[in-house]
Amino acid sequence: MSVKHKLAFMRTLIPSRLLFGLHVIIPSPRDIRDLNSVYMRVLRRICGQVSCGKEVVWTDLEVRSHLQQPSIDCLISWARIRCAGWVARN
Repeated sequence: MSVKHKLAFMRTLIPSRLLFGLHVIIPSPRDIRDLNSVYMRVLRRICGQVSCGKEVVWTDLEVRSHLQQPSIDCLISWARIRCAGWVARN
């Protein structure tokens, strides 16, 4: 399966599961760290840079920039902006 298809599957599953209702609450730093670890585990697996063992070569930033994916903080901010826009329109 191509990287493009893997990223498409990831974009449909991960944000819907990880970020459901997160725009309403204020997550603690620990919550964001836990969410980021799940998000990065998927991106690292797609990129082929698994973070366990001695094989770790790329940082999280390098993996995200290689796959052109935003950070988990950015995804949470987008969800909050969409929610604020919805509230303002209604």
